[in-house]
Amino acid sequence: MLEHPETISYDMVKKTISNIKIPLDRSMAALAYATGARVSELNKVKKKDFHQEETGKYLFIYCLVLKKRSKSKVTRKAIVRMDETWLINPILNWASSFKNDEDILFDYNRMFIYRHLVSSTGWNPHGFRKLRATHLRKYFGFDAYQLKDFFEWSSIEPSGYYVKLDNKEILY
Repeated sequence: MLEHPETISYDMVKKTISNIKIPLDRSMAALAYATGARVSELNKVKKKDFHQEETGKYLFIYCLVLKKRSKSKVTRKAIVRMDETWLINPILNWASSFKNDEDILFDYNRMFIYRHLVSSTGWNPHGFRKLRATHLRKYFGFDAYQLKDFFEWSSIEPSGYYVKLDNKEILY
């Protein structure tokens, strides 16, 4: 199980997801990592929730976020670079297999999705959010405010929990 996301590199995530043989599991893992979505959010993503930006550099993925404390629903937009083909291709290939734009891509219960993510990657699905936040900071230079916007957090405080820095990054 994924315990310390700071020890897993971007290349290791890429290799792990790329090596998943079952298309359903590969697309689920790619979407979980790309968006940092919770399991309960993955089973609400529809084919119509994918939009390529006009310049063709980014794919916008709209996720329904369930706010636990307020019981409200908010849609957030995750942005994935189109050059991250190892993430984009499995997601778009899976979505293209659906005819109706209203079709839910992973119309399964949370435990089904959870078990498939764990068995295909060996990582706890909640760790995908930590991994993505850590990698956006470490490899793409996101600051706490950009992470707040990406994940639709109400403040920058969650970045302290989700972003795991190694000792070299903590020393100044």
